[in-house]
Amino acid sequence: MSNTIHGMYRTATYRSWHSMHNRCYDPNSDSYKSHGGRGVIVCKRWHEFVNFFEDMGLRPQGMTIDRKNNNGNYHKRNCRWATQLEQNNNTLQNILLTYNRRKQTVSQWARELGIKHATLISRINRGWSTKKILTQPIDTTCYAHAPYDRRPDRSPCVGQT
Repeated sequence: MSNTIHGMYRTATYRSWHSMHNRCYDPNSDSYKSHGGRGVIVCKRWHEFVNFFEDMGLRPQGMTIDRKNNNGNYHKRNCRWATQLEQNNNTLQNILLTYNRRKQTVSQWARELGIKHATLISRINRGWSTKKILTQPIDTTCYAHAPYDRRPDRSPCVGQT
């Protein structure tokens, strides 16, 4: 990394660039294991901040650097500025479900359908089909899903989550 004076040392853009390098090259970084430890590198051009800035521009407020392909390296064609929600939907830990020719993460389906994330995960863990996971109605008489003041009793529901 260069010591070139560019006047952007204290900016969010510079911090993103610097953090990207730490994730890839500093074994003491908390994120090294999931980046550099997996072989993810920063393209040679981006070892100079001015080149990174020329390719990516200023970091928009509320966004951070994101690799479109999490198995790919940091370079212009594989990176974008993304919101935290976009980043959360682009991780290796996500479970993807395809239904009616639409592929989304469990979190995206949960938001769209108004079903708790934990409910969908429970259905997946029970081995339900994708169709049943996403279309099975919620039993609102079950205390786990009913508002607290409308729970008929405190016993858990059988066969529904």
